[in-house]
Amino acid sequence: MDLKSSIIEAVTELFQMFGLNSYFKEEIYEKHQFIGEQVNVLIGLTENIKGNVIIGFKKSTASQVISAMMGGTEIKELDFMAKSALGELANMALGSAIMKLNTEKVISLSPPTVVVGEDMSLTVSGNNSTKLIFNLNDDIFNIIIAID
Repeated sequence: MDLKSSIIEAVTELFQMFGLNSYFKEEIYEKHQFIGEQVNVLIGLTENIKGNVIIGFKKSTASQVISAMMGGTEIKELDFMAKSALGELANMALGSAIMKLNTEKVISLSPPTVVVGEDMSLTVSGNNSTKLIFNLNDDIFNIIIAID
């Protein structure tokens, strides 16, 4: 299984675990610079796979995901605890995706970085990127994979 397929499978399973109806919608190719979402969670991949994975949400979608992770607690703002939950979501998704690769090679993850803001321009090193678009309860979120 390749990284893209393992991420799609891992994210779908993880969101189902939290009671969220999510499915892969489409794939778009991006350049190394693109406009980010309102909430972005970045994780670096090191060692045998090198690059970045960025999970992007609108604030309302991020709040919906965090609420599901916290058993239905209403999320009024993206405070430290909410951002921590998003970082953990990214760790769980990427950790599971790497396990699905079924490889003997070591693949390490950097700690997640959560960035919140409007009209962000993001640049990732390396080649062009792949944007995986997911549907989530009639909304969308995306995962950008930028591998060297």
